[in-house]
Amino acid sequence: MKFKIFASSLLLLLFSSYSMNAIGLNLIGLSNINGIDEIEEELLFIINEGQQLDSYIPDQYWDFPYSKEYYSEKLVKINDTIIEYEQTEHNQDYYLLLGLLNFYLYNLNYPDSFINADKYLRVIESFPNRDYRSKWFLGTMYAKAAKSFESIQEFEFIAERVPEESLHPLFWNDYAYSALMAFMPKRSMIYYELYSKYANISLENIKIYNSILESFTTKSVDEFIEKDDLFMIYKREEGYGFISYPLGIWVPVKDDWNIELLDYNNNFSAILCKSAKIKDSTDTEITYSIGSYFYIDQDIEISTELQKYKNHQKIEISGIDPKFEVYEIWDSEQYKHIGGAHGYIAFYRNAADINNLNFEQPSKISTKNNGAETYVPFRNKINKLTENITYMFLLDSCENIFEQSKIDFIDFLSNVIIE
Repeated sequence: MKFKIFASSLLLLLFSSYSMNAIGLNLIGLSNINGIDEIEEELLFIINEGQQLDSYIPDQYWDFPYSKEYYSEKLVKINDTIIEYEQTEHNQDYYLLLGLLNFYLYNLNYPDSFINADKYLRVIESFPNRDYRSKWFLGTMYAKAAKSFESIQEFEFIAERVPEESLHPLFWNDYAYSALMAFMPKRSMIYYELYSKYANISLENIKIYNSILESFTTKSVDEFIEKDDLFMIYKREEGYGFISYPLGIWVPVKDDWNIELLDYNNNFSAILCKSAKIKDSTDTEITYSIGSYFYIDQDIEISTELQKYKNHQKIEISGIDPKFEVYEIWDSEQYKHIGGAHGYIAFYRNAADINNLNFEQPSKISTKNNGAETYVPFRNKINKLTENITYMFLLDSCENIFEQSKIDFIDFLSNVIIE
């Protein structure tokens, strides 16, 4: 599936401007490849006329002097000619070129080209003296193919191992773009800032950076915010969830939960989740609920909240962020017909660092369009309201299904990410 993100301010940028700085022939040592002189004419054509090959462009937007078929013929000739020549052992530039050619062919809808591009670039990973270019190419290629999980994994691999000042400036440009395509706009801005620093380019001249910056607005903690502006649902490798920039949180959810989102009003909002039905030992069908409650600039006393429950005990759960204060709660009189109430209540307050972006992770949206290209609105977002937020999470369950609901709640809490 071909995939594009757009808004009125980003459509042209993502279709055309970015291609000037993507991975390309300029990063490959062409003189190191045997047979390169045989396809000099075709290479010059691609260099001079092929900027539009860096990204997929739908047919209705293709407005260039040459057809996609004509470009494909040139690329296939380069590919087939080079393959005929014997190369030196562990020739990175040779495989980088084959990977790039097939990536360009993929953008032209040429059969099996993405598989071939991936194959050629992966060969380099076994080379003893390889550099980071193959993973850089892979990361950018995956981003353009809407494979955000794989894309960010490649870029992170490089960034964690190579000092930032040792990386090519264009690496940060491609990383920034890939982060944007993975729905990580704040991280994208950080990488564009590194690109600006190492390429010695003013941020004012980086149009995509400024479009992202302008897409974030600031609201007062006293303003009303509709739920659709407060929460955005995405799919990550571990499953679905809601991200909220105003609240600085990622809340994971199960596919079969019934979910209710509340607007932000009077310094409060919530996500209410009800499970699918679970059968207990008597074949009675029971549900549990998990509530995520957000209190903004309010003095929430934990002791006051605990008084609402007949019995409570502070506990520690292995694998849970120690910043969570967790209590087990139970009441044999409530839900008596299904074993009595039994659950948990957890508190998290004073999320410390507004620059902590762990809650931004590679994400996708759910699209179904029979393989055609998909256009995704680049939504405006709201900056974090304040650091003074109390987060409360409540498992409302019963003894008869406590063990199953306990497992789900611990898994839920271990995957909540608070900025």
